[in-house]
Amino acid sequence: MEKLRNYSVGIAMIATNNYIELWKKSAESLNNIQFHQVQNIQIHLFTDQPEDAEIWWLEQNSRIKLKTYKIPNYVWPDATLLRYEIISNHAASLTEEILVYLDSDMLVLKEFISTLTPYDWRSGIALVMHPGFYRTKGLAGLRERIQNPYLWIQDLKFIWRLKNGMGAWETNPISSAHVRRSKRICYVHGAIWLGLNIEFKSMIKLLEKNSKKDKLIGIIPVWHDESHLNWFNATHDVTVLDSRYSWYSEYKHLQHLEPYVESMNKEKMHFMRQSESDTSD
Repeated sequence: MEKLRNYSVGIAMIATNNYIELWKKSAESLNNIQFHQVQNIQIHLFTDQPEDAEIWWLEQNSRIKLKTYKIPNYVWPDATLLRYEIISNHAASLTEEILVYLDSDMLVLKEFISTLTPYDWRSGIALVMHPGFYRTKGLAGLRERIQNPYLWIQDLKFIWRLKNGMGAWETNPISSAHVRRSKRICYVHGAIWLGLNIEFKSMIKLLEKNSKKDKLIGIIPVWHDESHLNWFNATHDVTVLDSRYSWYSEYKHLQHLEPYVESMNKEKMHFMRQSESDTSD
């Protein structure tokens, strides 16, 4: 298995309104990591505040490059529904060999690039299992449920709602994000996804097309961009990484995993999303 060595990595991020402050925390966490086995890393930031971001980044004296792209201040829910379109519109500028999408409210805790084997990724794409729906299998999984009784309650809830399956799937058959019940096997997180350059761009182009189809007929998938990403996961043969790459400190059932990337706990941070003109992460 070939690990990632001496390749360029581009990290696409979106942050508008007060999410720019979360982005700064996320970018700072990236800056604190020593990426020894990567030729260069560049952040591609899509924001309504490019000047603020650029000035702040210069003050960090970072070896990581930053390129900003001015985008409108979209109102909810366009901020998330247009995610693939925003990135796809600037695909020509994403020239790095490995591309990563990272929400602006994610913290990089450890050097994770060297753990990846991108040329072994099926279809050139790696998605990440959603931390809320991550389950250990076999006897270890049984022990996990005994130690964390709330997992039984959550699992029973999804068993009771058999039509939905484990995850926040889109169940409307008219939506382009709809996944039939037999395919609802592994639910992935929209906060981080990765791919080889061409395959990454091909995926977002397809999901942009599907998002536009839904918008034309007035459909908003239950979990916006994440719903479309899970359709892709269910209908394509891709690699799925475990929740070390999208970890959350409040989930006790993840404590045995060594986290590389973590979701910020915005509730503990007392972070308030702007009600009408907020883009998301």
